[in-house]
Amino acid sequence: MFEPGYTEVVVFYRFGEGIEDYFIETVEARKEGAYFKLVNAPVFAPNLSAEDIVRCREENGKNYYEELIHASEFSTIQILVNSIEQKKGIELALAAYECDVNPYVAPNFIVLTVYPEADYRSIQKYLMSKVREDAIQFKEASLRTKHKASLM
Repeated sequence: MFEPGYTEVVVFYRFGEGIEDYFIETVEARKEGAYFKLVNAPVFAPNLSAEDIVRCREENGKNYYEELIHASEFSTIQILVNSIEQKKGIELALAAYECDVNPYVAPNFIVLTVYPEADYRSIQKYLMSKVREDAIQFKEASLRTKHKASLM
């Protein structure tokens, strides 16, 4: 159940070519005029992040994501931890950066929401060191302009 004043947005997306290759996820949002502002980052969506403004269609009392209206400067990184024993240490290390660490998705999964003012170059350097140690795999599910620019 969401806090008063908040609602859910249903995000439906494909990750392959088959009819079974889709995923449905709900994200907490606030109504803002004709649109919705996502409160937190979707876990699996490849193109959305916290504070994005989205257009939805209402159907049977539910709000279904249709398109991104305005991208925030928050980035979303999906992290698969190869060794559950190392997960807590990785969470603590990531928490030292300007980001939100969500370790509750699955025992071996972390969703990282990177704040706009964060030094993404340092975060990516840490993540790459963990990849080289074979501790994690990661995907920049929604890497925003400011963070992309910091890598150049």
